Amino acid sequence: MTNNGGASWTLLEQRVSPTNGWAPFSADLMTLLAPSEAMRLRFTATDGSTDTVVEAAVDEVHVSGMWVDCQAYTPPSMRAPNPVGDTLRVGKDAQGHAVLTWTAPPGDAGHDAATRYSISRAIAPQGPWTEVGSATSTRWVDVDALAAPDSFHYGVTAENGGGVE
Repeated sequence: MTNNGGASWTLLEQRVSPTNGWAPFSADLMTLLAPSEAMRLRFTATDGSTDTVVEAAVDEVHVSGMWVDCQAYTPPSMRAPNPVGDTLRVGKDAQGHAVLTWTAPPGDAGHDAATRYSISRAIAPQGPWTEVGSATSTRWVDVDALAAPDSFHYGVTAENGGGVE
């Protein structure tokens, strides 16, 4: 048996006594040689340099099992998502909470889909901005906003494994 296309061979079995009939044989090939695409099996019948009649035959060969060749896998890196843009809307629900909604940024050849959104707010448009929550959908409720003495400006940042917008 060989796993290198015949460059070298490993003896699987050798019989020197007659069997006077069929003799089954089985072996676990995986324990003898590492599997490869160049596996080969050969049978040789010789008389051992004596002047005798040699009779040999192979009736059936069964090869079974599983070979799993696991290659190192590095998942492809994600590309940061597109920005949310000007799709952010703020409304009020029945309980008087501020409800933010936006459109998920589209994925394209240069940007993967967003998987998380970071919500920030500030009293002034120029900041300072404070992260006040996060969402995995395109809706978030700010339960504190309408009871606050100040009005707020909001920003939503799309994120994924590749970074932020």
